[in-house]
Amino acid sequence: MNWRDIRHPEAGGAELYVHSLCSEFVKLGHEVCLYSSSFLGAKTKEEIDGVKIMRCGERFSVYWSVYVQYLKDRIKYDVVLESINTIPFFIPLYAVQPVVPLIYSINNGRALMKELGITPVSLVGWLGNFLIPIIYRRAVVVTISETSKEELVAAGFDASRVFVAKPGVGIDFERLVKIIPESTRPNYRIVYLGRLKKYKGIDILLQAVAILRRSLPIELLIVGKGDYESQLRRKVAEIGLTDCVQFTGFVSEEEKVILLKSSSVFVCCSIDEGGWTIAGLEALRCGVPLVVTDSQRDLVQEGITGFITPPQPEIVADRIRIVLGRDWKSMSIASRRLSAGITWKNSAMVALKGLNSAINKYHLNVIARHRN
Repeated sequence: MNWRDIRHPEAGGAELYVHSLCSEFVKLGHEVCLYSSSFLGAKTKEEIDGVKIMRCGERFSVYWSVYVQYLKDRIKYDVVLESINTIPFFIPLYAVQPVVPLIYSINNGRALMKELGITPVSLVGWLGNFLIPIIYRRAVVVTISETSKEELVAAGFDASRVFVAKPGVGIDFERLVKIIPESTRPNYRIVYLGRLKKYKGIDILLQAVAILRRSLPIELLIVGKGDYESQLRRKVAEIGLTDCVQFTGFVSEEEKVILLKSSSVFVCCSIDEGGWTIAGLEALRCGVPLVVTDSQRDLVQEGITGFITPPQPEIVADRIRIVLGRDWKSMSIASRRLSAGITWKNSAMVALKGLNSAINKYHLNVIARHRN
C-alpha cells in the first residue's frame, strides 16, 4: 500500500522505491498487488512490470478507500507492506495478515510542516508520525538507510527487526551509464535532481549559486517538476540568475544520465530524506560528488565523495567551491566506487527477508495462542 503509484503525476522517490521493490518481487516469483490513490485519467486496475495496481480514492480519501477495498480482498494475501509516506494507513489496526511498515524516516513530520505550515493536513501528518512508534513498534520494519534505522531504534523499535533495504539503481540506468560517453569535467555545472518542493531547500541552493557567481561562471540545472516551481522561477528572476539557471522538467532516463554526466557537483539542501536518496545515488553512479545536508549523510564519505553541509547558503557555496577546486577526478572515482553494486535486486532481497521474518513471527504467535 502506498499513497501513489509510479504513474501518478506527482510520483517521486517513494513511488519509484515501492515500484522497484514490487517489480523485483514479481521477478522472484511472487504475486504483488499495489493499492494506491487514483488520479485524472487513471485506470482503476492496471498491470505495470507485472505489478497489479488497484487504484481507489483520491489524495485524502485514499485512506478510507484502501480500507474498504482491503476488507473485500484481505483473504488473498500473505503479508502487507505498508509504505508510510508522511501519513500512515494504520493497517495493523485492521489487518488479518502480518504488516511490515516501510518507514523512510521517523521524523518526516518536519518536512510536512515546512511544506504546508500549520494546517489541518500537516497537523494530521504530525499526529500520524507521533503514533508510528506506538502502533508499529512491535512490527518487523523495512527502512532505507542505516541513519533511518538508528532513528527508529532511538524511537523504541527493536534493532533486530529493522531491515535496511537501500534504494538502488536499475538495470537500464546502469546500462546507460556504461554506454553514454563522458563529458569534459570538471566544469562549473551544478545539478539538482528531484521533486520541486519547498522542503527540498532549492531556494538555499539558489542563494549559494548567487554567491558563487560573483567569482565563478556557475551554471545550475534543476531537473524535475513540482508545485514549488513557479516560486522558484520567481526567485531566480528576483536574484538575477535567469542567465545561468535552467529548469529542465521531467526527463527520460537517457537524458538524466546525460545531464548528470555533464555536471560536476550534485547539491541538495533538503530538510529530511531519511539518510539516502535515489537521486544522490544516481549522481554518484555518474561520477558526480555530492554536497548535501545531513538528511543524506549515508551517501557521503566526507571529503572523499563529497561534503555534508548545513542548510546555509554561504557554507553550501563554500563546499561547492572546495569540490571544484580539489582533485575532482579522484572524488569522481570514489563516488563511482561507493555506489557500485547497490541495485534494486539486492534491495528487494533484503526487503523479502523482512517480509518472511514477519510471516514467520506471525505464524509462531498464532501457534502459541492456540496452545494457550
